[in-house]
Amino acid sequence: MAVHHSLDLAMEATIGTGGIPAADFDAALAAVAPALERLKDDASLHRLALLDLPSETRDLPAVTEAAARLTGAGATDIVLLGTGGSSLGGQTL
Repeated sequence: MAVHHSLDLAMEATIGTGGIPAADFDAALAAVAPALERLKDDASLHRLALLDLPSETRDLPAVTEAAARLTGAGATDIVLLGTGGSSLGGQTL
């Protein structure tokens, strides 16, 4: 499964004043090009497991089962707490 991100709604050409000018975006993209190539290499060689997470589906049966249990028990909402870093998970809870 391919993941596609669009920044169109952040660009000056789309939203006007306050958006990112195309020239600034292109300059920033050029500055990070070497790092992006390194990440692409890491992804293609599976050197960083976190880069495989968007296409990982082995946990879907367990998630579906948990959702069925929760909705069966009357749950209508789920709150997801983002921590920004794995070491902060315990503090978040």
